[in-house]
Amino acid sequence: MNRHKEVGDVEAWTCRSPAECDLDARRVQYRQPERQRPPATGAIDQRPRQSTGCPSLATTPGHGVVVEYVDFIQANGTHYVVAENFGLTPVTATAGDIGDTQFLVRCALSKLNEQTHEAPPSPRDGDAAYVPEGTPVHAVKGWPTSCRLAAQHDGKWHVYLATDPHSSTGKPQPCADTTA
Repeated sequence: MNRHKEVGDVEAWTCRSPAECDLDARRVQYRQPERQRPPATGAIDQRPRQSTGCPSLATTPGHGVVVEYVDFIQANGTHYVVAENFGLTPVTATAGDIGDTQFLVRCALSKLNEQTHEAPPSPRDGDAAYVPEGTPVHAVKGWPTSCRLAAQHDGKWHVYLATDPHSSTGKPQPCADTTA
């Protein structure tokens, strides 16, 4: 098994077989990905959009890459991550905390990696690690969408905190205050 450099918030290994890359016991350090340019207005388009799917990846026979992601969503040039990935107490939400739909997940990169055993490209706006393709991503009532978003997967609501673009260690933006 050969280890590759970290790319964004992932660490990849090249394996001779998928079984060789059983990484359940491994932990990956969080690194913030390159920031995409935000929209000119800086505002999130409030209209729900259809998911556009995952990119096509060519597979290489005899080659496999396993990527272990942190739970994230990428939106409008901002990387949103669940509080646990920052080493913080989980931020919980109920259906009553959930606001309007902001967009639908375009691609679940973990699923794409699982299907192709190839390293997915850097996250695009609308991509997520574990939130399934087509799942609505919502505003969180009382919070700007530039600070928090929420999505439901694995039977519960997950709150995603915007990462601080000026932090080299990957921490939430001050507006995503986890003590509230």
